[in-house]
Amino acid sequence: MEIKEYEIRTGFENMDVASVHRFISQESYWAKGIPYETVKKSLENPFCVGIFFGNNQAGFARLVPITLHLLIWPMFTFWRITVGGDCPK
Repeated sequence: MEIKEYEIRTGFENMDVASVHRFISQESYWAKGIPYETVKKSLENPFCVGIFFGNNQAGFARLVPITLHLLIWPMFTFWRITVGGDCPK
């Protein structure tokens, strides 16, 4: 059995904004149809974390400061939309 490696990347510049937008605008129930620019702008300032399988983004979270606490929102995985389908289910 081959074990595949995942990589955690941080920072807006390392995120695949198109994949995040595609998941949120097409798959989520809370933001269907949200414009690309709205998603992009919402990722520019928070601390972003992505899980990557090769060059395909397989997961995403952003940390948004609210008063003295950190709120982790949204956190989701999107195996179904990775290019080539090479992320395991």
